[in-house]
Amino acid sequence: MRVASNKQKIIAIAIVLIMASSLVIGTFAQLASGASESAAFTNADTEQIHVSVGDNFSCALLNDGTVKCWGKNNLGQLGRDNTTAVGSSANDMRLLTPIFLGTGRTAVALSAGSTHACAVLDNATVKCWGDNSTGALGLGTTTNAGDGVGTVMSALPSVDLGAGVSVREIHVGNGFTCALLTNATVKCWGKNDKGQLGLGDNNDRGDGPNEMGAALTIVDLGVNKTAIAIAVADASVCAILNLGEIKCWGDNTDGQLGQGNVVPVGGAGRPAVASINPVDLGAGVTAKGIAAGASHFCALLQNDTVKCWGKNDKGQLGLGDIDNRGDDLNEMGASLTAVNLGSGLSATSIAAGGSSTCALLNTGAVKCWGENASGQLGQGNTDSLGIATGDIASATAVNIAANTTVASLSAGQRNTCAVVVGPSLKCWGDNTDGQLGQGNTTALGVASGDIAAVQPITIDTSAPAITTEAPENARVLRTPTPTYSGRCEVRIPVVVNVYVGSAATGTPVQTLSGVCNTGVYAVTATQALSNNAYTFTVSQTDAAGNLGQTLPVTYLLAATLWTTPPDADTNTAIRGEVVTSLAPGPVYVTKDFGFRMLNPRNLKPRVRMKDYVGVVRLTLTANYVRRGQVRTYKCTYPPFGRSARWAEAKWRWTISPRVCVLPVLLRNQLIAGTTTLRVQGTVTRYWATTGARIRPDGSRITLRRINVVLRHG
Repeated sequence: MRVASNKQKIIAIAIVLIMASSLVIGTFAQLASGASESAAFTNADTEQIHVSVGDNFSCALLNDGTVKCWGKNNLGQLGRDNTTAVGSSANDMRLLTPIFLGTGRTAVALSAGSTHACAVLDNATVKCWGDNSTGALGLGTTTNAGDGVGTVMSALPSVDLGAGVSVREIHVGNGFTCALLTNATVKCWGKNDKGQLGLGDNNDRGDGPNEMGAALTIVDLGVNKTAIAIAVADASVCAILNLGEIKCWGDNTDGQLGQGNVVPVGGAGRPAVASINPVDLGAGVTAKGIAAGASHFCALLQNDTVKCWGKNDKGQLGLGDIDNRGDDLNEMGASLTAVNLGSGLSATSIAAGGSSTCALLNTGAVKCWGENASGQLGQGNTDSLGIATGDIASATAVNIAANTTVASLSAGQRNTCAVVVGPSLKCWGDNTDGQLGQGNTTALGVASGDIAAVQPITIDTSAPAITTEAPENARVLRTPTPTYSGRCEVRIPVVVNVYVGSAATGTPVQTLSGVCNTGVYAVTATQALSNNAYTFTVSQTDAAGNLGQTLPVTYLLAATLWTTPPDADTNTAIRGEVVTSLAPGPVYVTKDFGFRMLNPRNLKPRVRMKDYVGVVRLTLTANYVRRGQVRTYKCTYPPFGRSARWAEAKWRWTISPRVCVLPVLLRNQLIAGTTTLRVQGTVTRYWATTGARIRPDGSRITLRRINVVLRHG
């Protein structure tokens, strides 16, 4: 195999690092056995659903961080603490509730495999449920989780991967699991009969005590080799390395490791992962995406073409025949041709599962090839594609629905799902266990137009969570009818109820309705709001009129620290205890913030004082939880202030020497209302150098009022 020059390597590094995060993570380029899959997700994302298709079941990561699974459930793979299948009966999907991932926990990535599933949580830990006969759940036992007999979801612990270890992606295969860690290393556990864990032996991991945590070593990819993406098949794994190369290990019965032989890698008495050559894709060719079926892999190359190798009995390699590739000499490199998608067509992402492969094309259309016995290619028939020269190029794109844009794909053992911008979800192929979520067991994709004719899956009957913004602070007290705005789910009506007080109770003083346009809404108050604390409850309903999730957000429109009410002032967001006079020393006591903080997460104070002479130091403090431990955040501003000789002088300072930047976890916990941000001020100097608090006219200086505003920086 030709070795790339240093210049080629440098170029490859730059390309891979730029493309990997946006393509491999963000668009589900990786799909494992049964199309296990991982995807980036943020709580502020109100426009996406992420789906991962397994063997006869599917799981979706919704835009509020919850996870819902449907389809086959014989081993608890739906995480519902029972073994009842979901999706084959009417109203199954409408009544489908999220999986319990732990109090306050949400998911950021998801993967469904053969008979189990895993999620990366918002604290960078992993939880897995379903079949655990080979230790794939990483619990140190072989007891299933989520089936109602073994470990229940409320007691499900996180997978122990070692102290301080955090996970970026999770990928599930047939009886084993692999995690791509944030330090670009890989750890795998579960079934290991083919060396798929890459640890130099054939011992399972995670099925007994003392096998996880620090005892579970990382896969040695070679000197200076790290992973930027991985794909997991039935019993083998491929990783895109830091130079855009690909290395694979585990089962090699059909040449799926791309080594030109059928010798397994990574097991006892077998070649070590570190010692093998990268998959030969051709001189100077690098990959930016990787997908796995049952026994084949496909790479999305830097030039947006697709190359596949391994088992090809159903045409899943897309090469116009049924001959395996990678199991013999002279089949890889330049000899391995790219899939002919059609004139002018290229791929933006790929998916694979079972014996089929799909590509999201540069036109936004979808083409699939390989096995089609259940209609998983979406061609309106059961004829395979990829077994005859040019048959993929001449095939029509999947008819998902008119005027739709596909955001991502996931392919399973016998069915395929597409997330459509909006968002909505459509699946086709086998439906024996209701995995298409249509409330029946009728396959789709086997008759012309049948996919387009059905409604999208109803997996989120409660409208997605809404991120909101406070009424524009500069107008809260100055404008009799302030505007309230935020992000929302497109095409779904928005209702804002305004309650007096710190909780949504009783009858709202105002009910505001608005329309969501392009993901943003704005509603205007119908009457003025006074100096008070208000709770705004924002909600949406779905197309069927079902009430969506409600988001209570409390805003303190004005507040005072002192007995004399302040002048009408803008942006006041601190409420403290009443103090009648000021003595040297601490003067502030509390308060929690009444507004939902979005980006930017900076806070800059503005202070307004009257009849005050002196210098004050402000300190912001808050306790928040990080990885189960209570941390203290503290940000102190340098002393500020000035002297005055006139009784009615008013002083206003916007503090600029320091901007406090809140940690993401603290910001999220403030938003969730689980912690409190406190502000404390200390008087450090009075007008006279002697510390006297007497004006030149002989009157005593007392602090009558003070307003503090914390604004986005």
